[in-house]
Amino acid sequence: MNADIGILEVCRDYGIKLNRHNYALCPFHNEKSPSFSVSPQKNLYYCFGCGAGGDAVRLLSELSGRPVGEILKERGRPSPEDIQARNRRKRLEQYVKNTENTLLTYFRRLHFQGFEDPDTNAYAEYAHNMAYGALGDAGPWSVIGVFYTIGAPNPPTIVSVTNSNRPVVSFSASNLLAWELEITDSAGAVVYSTGSEPFLNVFSHTVDALLPNGNYTAKMRIINEYGISSGWAARPFTIYTAAPERPALKLVDNPGLFMRLHISGNAGKTTYVYRSEFREGKYLRIGKTAGAVYDDYTAAPQRRYDYFVRTVNAGFAGYADSLPETGELPFRHTVLAEADNPQNMTKLLYNLDSKPQKDRTFAPEKTLTQFVGREKPVLQTGGHTQRSAQLGFYCDAQARDGLEKLCASGKTLILRDWRRGAVYGTISGGLSDKPATVSNGFMVSFTFTETDFQQEVDL
Repeated sequence: MNADIGILEVCRDYGIKLNRHNYALCPFHNEKSPSFSVSPQKNLYYCFGCGAGGDAVRLLSELSGRPVGEILKERGRPSPEDIQARNRRKRLEQYVKNTENTLLTYFRRLHFQGFEDPDTNAYAEYAHNMAYGALGDAGPWSVIGVFYTIGAPNPPTIVSVTNSNRPVVSFSASNLLAWELEITDSAGAVVYSTGSEPFLNVFSHTVDALLPNGNYTAKMRIINEYGISSGWAARPFTIYTAAPERPALKLVDNPGLFMRLHISGNAGKTTYVYRSEFREGKYLRIGKTAGAVYDDYTAAPQRRYDYFVRTVNAGFAGYADSLPETGELPFRHTVLAEADNPQNMTKLLYNLDSKPQKDRTFAPEKTLTQFVGREKPVLQTGGHTQRSAQLGFYCDAQARDGLEKLCASGKTLILRDWRRGAVYGTISGGLSDKPATVSNGFMVSFTFTETDFQQEVDL
């Protein structure tokens, strides 16, 4: 520890004058005869008068008033405290290792004495531990603790898939809280997906789409009460059905504010009507009929649409599509009606001395919140938006009464306007009106706010 510090050098630096026998007056007490002895070979000192002694580092520490550890660190050497801490750490690491080995051996033996539930893949496991003191002495064993681990549930069994263009998938499973179904085509592309659905004690699902003839694979997994998903179960199946006669479609632009579809070749079978914005190819299933005529009261004025119809056999055992047709409604009015009764509409035609008011508002979800300790408010945003329009028209008494009924109906409304298109929503905040100055009508204003609405009809 003191090999790089010479005791003669320390004595010379601090004025200790040694005689030829390496004795000197002790620097630590008053004396007249030299009793302070130095051994250059052993690098040690000792005073026969006061008993002070040690090595060169200790002497330097006593004379300079600095700690031994500080002196050693200056020379890159560990201090006694560092050496003690290192030795203590090594002993503790060994004790911990011994403890872990003991616990691991005992835990493994008791683990296999637990049980497994084959339905939930749950394990019951037992463990207890023992603590060691700083000198390696062992304490008593703790009480036995019981804990559980939950594994992934077993995949469901897909029992059957019916041969139908709207197949029914039957399955069996246990201990499920939710389930998920996917159907892929022969190329592996997902053509139908339910997402996560709650389990309502029904072990079958009717696909909410019409799949063409071909080879498919049904894939299914379940989620248990702990939110853990199983692996996917898979079952290949084939749809092969006979298609009915292809229907024919013809459109008539009707001045009565609707698009009339003439259908032939459906022979009284259920026929679904599909509509898309012109050339967009995003078809919605807007209605169904078994007759030869269907009137579309939800098309927006001055908009072009593509239509086709699909005739379906009983039990969805085959279907056929017509060729697409394109049509456009010519009217330029604004009309308002209940979404489930669109043919019973209220017409909003014009205003007095000016154009009808049609001011639009777009409001994303955001709030300013003031927090304690902050000088300015914090902006918080969400994923919702609100779209609305402030509308003002001149109405006769009949139209005003119609607006009052629509405002009070509590149902989703459809607003059809040549600028805004077909919009679903509600009258928010009520109506405001005043008598017109030059006629017996009313100046009516209101706010129409868009709401979510499922436009497609069920299969």
